[in-house]
Amino acid sequence: MKSILKTTLASFVLFTFMSEAQSAPVKSNANNDKTATSTNSAVTTASPVTTTTVPTRVEHPSKPVIIDPVPVQPVVVQTKPKAPGAWDVILGMNSGAGNIGADYETMKSDSTGIAPYFLHSGKEGSIKTTQASHLGFSFKAHLYPGFWDLYAAPGLGITQAEVPSTTSSSSSIKSVIGPTFRWGALYRTSSKFAIGLENFNSTNWLDKEISGSYSYTNLILRFEVQ
Repeated sequence: MKSILKTTLASFVLFTFMSEAQSAPVKSNANNDKTATSTNSAVTTASPVTTTTVPTRVEHPSKPVIIDPVPVQPVVVQTKPKAPGAWDVILGMNSGAGNIGADYETMKSDSTGIAPYFLHSGKEGSIKTTQASHLGFSFKAHLYPGFWDLYAAPGLGITQAEVPSTTSSSSSIKSVIGPTFRWGALYRTSSKFAIGLENFNSTNWLDKEISGSYSYTNLILRFEVQ
């Protein structure tokens, strides 16, 4: 009888334990469903979020945006007026004898030019001066500070000089060749006229019977050709 009771009691305890083990997941699922339902309800009952759309500006490709340029103040720089060339009238004195000549400068750029020239230095009375004529060309390089025209002009020339005789009163004419150098400063009173001074130097390379060099300082009158 006791063994039957023990067996019955053990079976009841085992049955009860198994029933609780099977019902525990169901309870958990129910709790999860309840939590999910409450969450969905919260989401459903939440107030809607208001969004604002900011319009964007789209430029039409056929109508580009035109921006007015910033006005630029012009910079005024004083420069020499452009001229195709200029005539120089050369006037001067050499120990009482007069010098006269001319050159024509063809401008190759705003500051450089080529100038063929002619200069004659005369002889006055009994003064011991040598009559000479100079013919050649110069390459002129100019600077224009303000109203001034400063230039240097190396070149090459032929000098035809009178050579007095050592035995008589007669004289002979000889021609020599050599380098020349001219430099001067002119003041431009207008776009077509300038006045100033020039130093002219010519060197004799070949003949020992005449002077080795000739140097003059002359007045220059420049007339620019527009």
